[in-house]
Amino acid sequence: MQYSKEKRHSRRFSIKFPDIGVSVDRIVTLTSLFLLFVFLNTVFLSEKSVFVLKEKIELQQSLQKQMEQLSKENKKLSSQIEYLKSDSFYIEKKAREELGLMREGEEIYILVGYKPLSPRPSEEISGERWIDKIVSKYTGLKNE
Repeated sequence: MQYSKEKRHSRRFSIKFPDIGVSVDRIVTLTSLFLLFVFLNTVFLSEKSVFVLKEKIELQQSLQKQMEQLSKENKKLSSQIEYLKSDSFYIEKKAREELGLMREGEEIYILVGYKPLSPRPSEEISGERWIDKIVSKYTGLKNE
């Protein structure tokens, strides 16, 4: 007697719905396949997938590093600007070299035919200097 009860409970659970004619096993299988498909689609193919998330994290880290470097450079340049604004010797030197200014009572002597041994880096960037313009005006020649 005991045996028949166990046998009865071990049967497959397949109830047929009267209207549809589909077994519960088939509905469970199709539902689980659909949920698996939705899960895999969400994890691997959507905009919130693992791969896209990893790329965004790497991009964020590289942008943070770049931002830190630019911040350090910005601090360095702003401290250099403040120093140069307050340094009277530097301001006077630039006024004399680039603008051709002089103090009261000073005289400027121009040596014609003077050629520096090596050009200074500021001269290479700015092109022709003010003194070269004066020399070429009075001598008709360019200082070469």
